[in-house]
Amino acid sequence: DMVGRIRNRVTNNFPAVIHANGPEKVKKFLDKITDFMTGNYDFFYGNKSSTIEIENTKTVSIGLFFQHNITAVKQTLDLVEILKYPKDKTSLVCYYNRESDLYKLNKFKDKNTEYNSVEIVFNDNLTDSRVDFLERGEADYYLIADSNFIFRNTRSLEILMGTNKKMISPMIVSETGDYANFHIMETDLKNDYINYEKRGIWSVDIISGIMLIEGNFRDVVKESLTEKTEHTDGDWDVKLSEKLKEKGYFCYICNTNYFGTII
Repeated sequence: DMVGRIRNRVTNNFPAVIHANGPEKVKKFLDKITDFMTGNYDFFYGNKSSTIEIENTKTVSIGLFFQHNITAVKQTLDLVEILKYPKDKTSLVCYYNRESDLYKLNKFKDKNTEYNSVEIVFNDNLTDSRVDFLERGEADYYLIADSNFIFRNTRSLEILMGTNKKMISPMIVSETGDYANFHIMETDLKNDYINYEKRGIWSVDIISGIMLIEGNFRDVVKESLTEKTEHTDGDWDVKLSEKLKEKGYFCYICNTNYFGTII
């Protein structure tokens, strides 16, 4: 319905309350349509409640995880450096698992003294390194970012903070293929999001690669990462998404803006 209401086709009424008692597919269906409900979506402008204005007063801790076989460590660092968010409000923790990266990381640290802090940590375990990151210091926001995800939008942090979500991923699509950092079962919807035919904040099944976490939500994320499951270390993001869903939380992506790419 164009105004974001659900019509009962049998009675031709518009219900005021809908509950999800029933099989899992009912819950998933209601999860998806909430993105279009209560006036949140406009079929021309997209999601109208997408972001709010954010003052650059919040502290943010950025965890960069150099645990992929990327050829240019400097490219990732350069595209964090371009972010316009105040560097004195920003702390960096760089995790690496190849000794060959250490020189460039130390060089970056020595050069960029305007950050609140820069730490360099060796850790080759994907899950443990992210738990360690969430246990370091106190911040209003925590950004987990794989090193093969790079920002090209200088206002990325402000846009993501403005979504006012406990945890959200910027939608990032590979420029050399159709890989995107989220998964949903509905192929048509996924294509609409990837192609920016529908813009907004969307509930999805799995988010990966890069995500912003509110400080008061980090313990929930940390707990979800440390719970015992049969997931492999490489599937830490799948484990996290599934555990959050089990706890009753949504996983969101934001595609109101172009954020960057995957290298």
